[in-house]
Amino acid sequence: ATENPITALTHSMGAFTTYGNSAHFPDDSWRLVSHLEAMNGLIAFGITTAFLYSASGRLHDFAK
Repeated sequence: ATENPITALTHSMGAFTTYGNSAHFPDDSWRLVSHLEAMNGLIAFGITTAFLYSASGRLHDFAK
């Protein structure tokens, strides 16, 4: 179990950003959730990148 909420939040933020350099690892029952959180962070990054690329293209076309 996690000692305190700060440790859990630190690990969660590291997993979501796929940095993953945490000194505290969750129990075996929570490892899958940690990996799913990392995948979720990658998907969120990809969607954000695609949106910004699309928006910049539309702004470029609008400026012509």
